Amino acid sequence: DTQQPMEAVFAFANDAFSQAADGARDAFEYSLTAACIAALVMGLLIRSFCRRLLSLVLARPVRAEGHIPGDDCGVPTLAKAKAAADVQMDAVEHAMACIDRPGGLDETNTAVWRTVTSASSPIQIFHSCTRGIHSIKMECKFEAPVETMVATAREIDLVPTWNKYVMHAALVQDFGPHHVQAGAALWVPPPFPGVRTLVDGTLYDLLDGHGGFLISAAPCVVDEEALPQPLRNLYEIPMHTAAFFRPLDDRSCRAVILAHLPASMVPSWVITLVLYTIGPWVYRATCAMLREATAPDQPLHGRIVFGDMKALYRGIRDRCLAHLKLAKPAGNGVGA
Repeated sequence: DTQQPMEAVFAFANDAFSQAADGARDAFEYSLTAACIAALVMGLLIRSFCRRLLSLVLARPVRAEGHIPGDDCGVPTLAKAKAAADVQMDAVEHAMACIDRPGGLDETNTAVWRTVTSASSPIQIFHSCTRGIHSIKMECKFEAPVETMVATAREIDLVPTWNKYVMHAALVQDFGPHHVQAGAALWVPPPFPGVRTLVDGTLYDLLDGHGGFLISAAPCVVDEEALPQPLRNLYEIPMHTAAFFRPLDDRSCRAVILAHLPASMVPSWVITLVLYTIGPWVYRATCAMLREATAPDQPLHGRIVFGDMKALYRGIRDRCLAHLKLAKPAGNGVGA
């Protein structure tokens, strides 16, 4: 007689437990759905905030106007650039001050370079932050002649094939062999929106005064309709860059690469972290690319030898060989 009441109690407890489990499952599903919706909304808010932040921080660069007149093969020297009142002369002189005076930028804007990489690293990277400007300097040796290094920058559309941090690169306007406007879309981690850099770059022959060739690039403004689709509607990073290549012999050169960007864009510790991790990788990727560049089946080699700019690259090689021939008897350390 007592078995039936017990069965009723068990049945009641089982029903209560089932209802509680169903309620808990429903509550969990509702909570999970709410959490997903909240995460989605938060992600959209963060992305919107990042876009707003970048739109406030990244100022539009000044349009670069004019270029150095010259023939199809000539590269402007410092004297020719000054005579033509080149708009980039200040940037050229500033770049050479960084290169020629390792301890400072120039006489009025001194900076203490802080080493980012280790002493054993094949590339030495230095960082300085002065008067609201991040200055970055990289020094290294490349087992490639100067004309190959110039071609690496001039044939900019090939850069994404060996640098995974450049998503797309293209010439925007070609004023001549030694003067172009170019753009590149750079990789950034989510949720940040895409960024790009647009520069007006000029090649200078500074062999007589400084012993090398200089590429100076300043920010420029280009109409969106004139840009390739992958470069449109991206936030711009106003970056001044320069690359100086000094020939060591007919197969190698010493490079100094400079970059200047507003300090308001990113704190110093982020710059240091990025340079410490990405800098050596980019250098190794560049060296690996250059080792294969002389192979007949490689695109860069084909453009150097057979491309539209072959006269430019041949002229640079002839100038460097003549400079090395003159410098060697004077004991200037050609192979050092």
